[in-house]
Amino acid sequence: MSKLKVRIKLRFPRFIPVVRLTDDSSWFWNDLPLPWIVVRLAELIKNKALMQRVSSRGLHDFLGFNGKVLLSMVMEDELLDELTSKDYIGMINEIRPDATMTPDSYTYLDDPLCLSWEQTLKQAVFSRAFSELGILVVGLIKGVIWKQIAWSTERAIELGCESFALPSRELTELDLLDGVISAIMSIL
Repeated sequence: MSKLKVRIKLRFPRFIPVVRLTDDSSWFWNDLPLPWIVVRLAELIKNKALMQRVSSRGLHDFLGFNGKVLLSMVMEDELLDELTSKDYIGMINEIRPDATMTPDSYTYLDDPLCLSWEQTLKQAVFSRAFSELGILVVGLIKGVIWKQIAWSTERAIELGCESFALPSRELTELDLLDGVISAIMSIL
């Protein structure tokens, strides 16, 4: 498995706002200096005209933003089922963020364990293609049991990821976040 081409070590600030590409009221970097912002790929996938406008100019020019852009891969399950690793790579190359997360997958506690393993494996396979991007990649950690979370973390490390993201809203609501962080930290 090839390693990611990590050019610099990621140093994220404590706060990175998520901006909506269709809502310029969320574009407040002229009032407040921001080193990083997050843009959601899902917003572009759901709006083909927006994707064309952003692709023609690139994210920075479209937003008028001189800082760094992290592309979030967290999205609805229905969108995930439609995408291939080639789709991800093509869209990333077209919109030109500074960094991206590895692909999302859906894993739920109330699904059969074989389904969450299938999704975790799919995410790892798709992530391999990201090693050819030549941009910074943040490992998106997924899984429903300790073993899956640890395995997902190990795969991200094997790819060369040095920074990690963890979708945590549901984990926090179910009071499971501490256990997930413990599983990740045992690998790091």
